[in-house]
Amino acid sequence: MDLNILPFDAAPGRYGKQAEDLLRAHGAGDPDAVRVIHHNHPRFLDPKIPWLPKDMTASEIRSAPFDLADARLTLARWYNFLDWHSLAAHAAEASRADSPVHRFEAAVEAVIHGDLETLGALLDRHPELVRARSLRVTRFDPPVHGATLLHYLAANGVEGYRQKSPPNAVEVARRLLTAGARADAFAHMYGGEYATLSLLVSSSPPAEAKVQVGLIDILADFGAAVEPLGSPQWGWPLMTALAFGHLDAARALIRRGASANNLAAAAALGNLPLAGQLLPAASPEARHQAMALAAQHGQTEIVRL
Repeated sequence: MDLNILPFDAAPGRYGKQAEDLLRAHGAGDPDAVRVIHHNHPRFLDPKIPWLPKDMTASEIRSAPFDLADARLTLARWYNFLDWHSLAAHAAEASRADSPVHRFEAAVEAVIHGDLETLGALLDRHPELVRARSLRVTRFDPPVHGATLLHYLAANGVEGYRQKSPPNAVEVARRLLTAGARADAFAHMYGGEYATLSLLVSSSPPAEAKVQVGLIDILADFGAAVEPLGSPQWGWPLMTALAFGHLDAARALIRRGASANNLAAAAALGNLPLAGQLLPAASPEARHQAMALAAQHGQTEIVRL
């Protein structure tokens, strides 16, 4: 089965057709359909780890009861929506060219593809878009992430198939920020509230596209906080960058004023004198984190210390 992402403004009926195709493909034992079902239908996912498929064979998935309602739910989850109703309601609005949802989704597509011409035209006609937020009801925690256009440049926490970084991401960010985007606006992701910078420094697409450091700089230029902001788990940009292995991003944050005067940061960055100075008074938790980060980043002398 060839399941492809539909255009953002696709008519609701096209999603219905995809669900029917998925149902037929399951009945035929299509391996791609089985994989999509196994990774998206809640019945085949671990109840304690909602994104983790259960340990089931393809034959068990093929032989399991599966009707049109199941196919619709699977498809909705594949598109990252909470359920079929959420997908259908969104599609009805997004397919209507004069709706706010259509305008916002069109702007998102322009952002993630680096289409400055389309983005500029949309912002000129609808300046309110720069602070508008996604209304999608997703499968994640919390269900409505409420991302702004700027958050989509972090390529993190939003729809999985939209987590991509165009080569001109810095120019896109500049266009949004000069138009009035709030550099430190929060979105609701990963069970907390996070600004674009915290999401950016843990994201692999911007790093792989070589735009992560440039985006850090442009966000900082427009006042983004480089120190902890938002929910505690991932709201400390420097420690988040180090935990996800993005050393260039960590160094950029320090260059822009982030403090690295803690044992874990010193350990990850290989600052042996500072680590030796901070170690005696460090808590067991701080020592554990420092050891883990030093090992992760290959800081042999810190590990030996």
